[in-house]
Amino acid sequence: MQSSRISNLTLDLGILTTAQDEATYSKMSLPSLDSLKVISKNWTTSQLSYKKWSVPSLRHLRVVSCMPDLPQSVLSKVKSFSFEVDDRASWTVGQLSQYLKQLLAVEVLEVDLDCDSSHFPDVFDYHLKVDSKALRSLSVTIQDHRYDYGRTEFVFRMFNYENLRAISIELPGEILPNVSQLLEYIGVINGDFLITECPNLRNLDFRIRPMYNDQYYGSRNPRTEVLCHFLNRSRAVAENLYFEFPEDDHQFFGFSNRLAAIRLKNCRLSKYSTKEGDGPDIFYEMEGIFKQRGDSTDRCLVLDGAKSNPIEEAELVRVPISDRVYSDIRSQLSS
Repeated sequence: MQSSRISNLTLDLGILTTAQDEATYSKMSLPSLDSLKVISKNWTTSQLSYKKWSVPSLRHLRVVSCMPDLPQSVLSKVKSFSFEVDDRASWTVGQLSQYLKQLLAVEVLEVDLDCDSSHFPDVFDYHLKVDSKALRSLSVTIQDHRYDYGRTEFVFRMFNYENLRAISIELPGEILPNVSQLLEYIGVINGDFLITECPNLRNLDFRIRPMYNDQYYGSRNPRTEVLCHFLNRSRAVAENLYFEFPEDDHQFFGFSNRLAAIRLKNCRLSKYSTKEGDGPDIFYEMEGIFKQRGDSTDRCLVLDGAKSNPIEEAELVRVPISDRVYSDIRSQLSS
């Protein structure tokens, strides 16, 4: 099969039901193909070989539960890569690491993984580190299915954070007891201060999915841990942060007064209030001002450091809440 006009292609391997179908897609010549998405819900990559594909212009690759064995000459030029799995996919963290190492030019990387033990066999035997010099944006989502902190940590230890300008992290609520521990692996060691930091980070999106009917008790508020890690560092240059955790007012980690999220813009222009030396505790001052009533759970507080008085000029906007519909959250909180 060949075409000089196709620039965007989505291939669902579930529709390849005959040997003739497989033969049709096993040899492709698509010189203008820039973006490819391959879906394999039941990990059916064995049905199709990509070695005879000619796709010299491919720069954006998205895959669901598969790792297409495209020629190395193709993989080495991919600029953005997305890897997502469902709970029936058959893969290992070692396979993923080896695949990512072939993406020499990747600048934008997204992974959406579960923590089933079958994906982490003999992890100590693998050299997991993916040291991509070109990587600038990293997105990591850990699914609720078979959540395990140790395996989550292995995922974050795979990457080099030194050159990253944008990080997006989404985690299940079960991470709360280990937030501080996980942050130690998100960044590089500053030898002068023996701390972990992200020296080139400009944009952070950090989301923790709700965990209802549970309480977290720790020595320090995890949200303060996150802000200190990304803002209160000697080389911190973060400019924009988005932090989301919709919860009940009485939950330890949730924002007070039903706030679901906070967005900080132009962070370096702001002077953060600090309480008892704990680092930047923006919430300490903010929560005393914004006393919201009612049952709204979809409000985001926006503070802009470029304004003359970020606190007084802050805005409340409505935002969609990750991985939950508004009505579902309301029903959970009222039950």
